Amino acid sequence: KIEVAGTTRLSQEEVKNYAKEFLNIIFFNSADLEENLKKKFAAINSVEASRRLFEKTVKIQITEREDWAVWCKEKCFYIDKKGVIFRESPQFVGQLFLKIRDERNADFREGDTVIESRVLKNLADFMERVKTNPGLLIKNIEIKNDQEFWLYFEDPSGILLVGELKVVMDNRNSPSVQQAK
Repeated sequence: KIEVAGTTRLSQEEVKNYAKEFLNIIFFNSADLEENLKKKFAAINSVEASRRLFEKTVKIQITEREDWAVWCKEKCFYIDKKGVIFRESPQFVGQLFLKIRDERNADFREGDTVIESRVLKNLADFMERVKTNPGLLIKNIEIKNDQEFWLYFEDPSGILLVGELKVVMDNRNSPSVQQAK
């Protein structure tokens, strides 16, 4: 018997059926099962598998990734705060989520980290600092290359310097964020 807990978007039946392929109640390797589940289901942030031998039960506790923004290339996906794309999203989601348009010449698929954690942390810190200023609310971000991110504000004004991210105005009066050298 397999018990799955902690899922809200993932199908418990899908997880159970996939887990069955890796289970032998006598020779149980929780680390292998956890690793395979994370590879198969990009929406899993963390997973713990344990066995109750006398009950002949395997318990799988899952923590799913949380939506942080919508990342788009040819298709759109939800992205978490670690920069991992994990679930397809609608092309247009209004203002519920930050929108990130990626223009890099690279292929990505579910489960890939699309924004380096250091850069993502700087972006998140910057967004946290400016969210109290209504003129600097970020509508969307364009990733031009690994070093250049353009931030589009609701009402662009001013020049800011935050950590390693430098905000500058281009000739169209739209702010952009670039790695400070």
